[in-house]
Amino acid sequence: MVTARIPELKDCGCGVPLALGAKIISIIFLSLSSMVFLCSLWYIISIEIDLRNPDTESRHHDETYKEVISVMVMIVSGVHGTLAFLLWYGVIKHKPSYVLPWAILTTAFTIIFTFIAFILLLHKFTSEQILAWLIVVVMYYCVLIVYSHFRELRREKNLPRTLENSADAP
Repeated sequence: MVTARIPELKDCGCGVPLALGAKIISIIFLSLSSMVFLCSLWYIISIEIDLRNPDTESRHHDETYKEVISVMVMIVSGVHGTLAFLLWYGVIKHKPSYVLPWAILTTAFTIIFTFIAFILLLHKFTSEQILAWLIVVVMYYCVLIVYSHFRELRREKNLPRTLENSADAP
């Protein structure tokens, strides 16, 4: 049976250790998820306020699908932000079980976003395509860094205590 092996990095490529790179990634993704969550919440509230206003009710009556999409985006960004916080906690406390969920969910998002980028290729070439492919590449690289750090943490956890004690002995 042929299996694919995910490549493993020793550092982030620019000399930054994997632990620091994973911390930076967790902070960036936590910030982005928080911003998306708050923008979605603001958009939902603004639609609801407009729907309650009799002057603008007819103009915004057909925007309920946008509100549903905003709720879904808000839920997904909330879950991803929570997992980014768990990633940060797992890196700080050296707990690989907290690091892996972020890597799995972000890999799923990246695969979905890759399909979206391929669909964009079917249309006229635009700057959105370049941005979409740039985001895909950066997300794959972030997942690769976090997964490499996860593997590093797993090796630390599986290291026998006798080896650790012999390394500390003079």
